[in-house]
Amino acid sequence: MKLNISFKILKKGKSTKNLKQRVKPMEDKIVKSIREAEQKAKFIIEDANKQADKIISEAKEASKSAMKDAEKTLLSLRNSMQSEKTKVFEKEKSRILNEGKKEAQQLEKEASKNHKKAVEFVLKKFEEEIDNA
Repeated sequence: MKLNISFKILKKGKSTKNLKQRVKPMEDKIVKSIREAEQKAKFIIEDANKQADKIISEAKEASKSAMKDAEKTLLSLRNSMQSEKTKVFEKEKSRILNEGKKEAQQLEKEASKNHKKAVEFVLKKFEEEIDNA
């Protein structure tokens, strides 16, 4: 670009000093535009980094919250399962105790009948001994 401008100006008979005076402001303007673009790019990158950090931080917080919720749910589920198991064990315990009571009552009845039979048998044998004597 610089060469084309200087060639055109020289063709018209203008001096190189005049050319430098005309090119210098354009160079300054271009350099200023580049610096402004670099500055804008820097701000965009900084803003993007801040947003990325914010997103990461929010994701970490969301992850922690989700973990706490999951732990609470698991604890609740575990407690619920333990409660259910306890109920099942209590029912089984009650069933076994009831069966044991029924067996004990049945044995007591049988023992009572056998006791009467034994007493009657002993008395009968005693009477037979007395009668035979």
